[in-house]
Amino acid sequence: MPAIDLQIEFPEEGSGVIKISGATFLTENDTMNSFIWSLTDTNGIEINGRTDVSQTPASDNYILLKGDDLKKTGPNNQRYVTIKGTYNSKIGGVTTLNVPYTKEYQFGVKYFTNIP
Repeated sequence: MPAIDLQIEFPEEGSGVIKISGATFLTENDTMNSFIWSLTDTNGIEINGRTDVSQTPASDNYILLKGDDLKKTGPNNQRYVTIKGTYNSKIGGVTTLNVPYTKEYQFGVKYFTNIP
């Protein structure tokens, strides 16, 4: 499955926030148990040590990217945030525990001429 393109560019060495809403992939009967994320370039190479960053799960999860997260890494300015976790699902009165989920989001970094 291709990454979801956020169609946004964050400024090089600046900051930006990605909002991940559980409502986009969970139903009202689901409860998120765990939420981790990783930041990579187009070759899958980790950026700024951002691998398996754990966050407390919420209905809306916010990922703050800043500074070296958005540093120039080469001619391609694309980045990927991959999220993974588990949730409890209740369908038709049956509860299933620790169901895995994964999603990948793509965004760009706006490179500037005067930042070395």
